[in-house]
Amino acid sequence: MGQRPSVFGHRSSANGHRSSANGHRSSANGHRSSAIGHRSSAIVSHKP
Repeated sequence: MGQRPSVFGHRSSANGHRSSANGHRSSANGHRSSAIGHRSSAIVSHKP
């Protein structure tokens, strides 16, 4: 019984993993923007 839900969760996880891969790519782009915004924030915060 404990293994049955585990197998089901594993299959669902595989599908979620694929979706995660697509989301990861988008995250990479967002991460770059975040890095730029962080630097700008540090400079703007430091200047004033």
